[in-house]
Amino acid sequence: MGNFLLTLEARDYHGLHDLLEELWLLESDPINKLRQQAYLQLSVALYHQQRGNQKGFEILVKKASEKLELIGEKAKDLQAQSPEQIHALLTELLERDL
Repeated sequence: MGNFLLTLEARDYHGLHDLLEELWLLESDPINKLRQQAYLQLSVALYHQQRGNQKGFEILVKKASEKLELIGEKAKDLQAQSPEQIHALLTELLERDL
């Protein structure tokens, strides 16, 4: 878990995506796979926002929100949150789940 949080704290969202993708590809449980895909999408959303692609950010936050809701996570307000709030949420989710 340390590598995930260090990478996230460094705001290396592309690197975080790579780490999360490794886990996602190995995951066999469908619920965990969906959860990890949502985390991947949030990391890429933050990467897009970091690079000035607001539309890409919004699209991926919406997709991640939909996946999180499918598995029973409360994510309805996710699309209204700022990038900093999403960063904090992703930190909290990774601390809880990884």
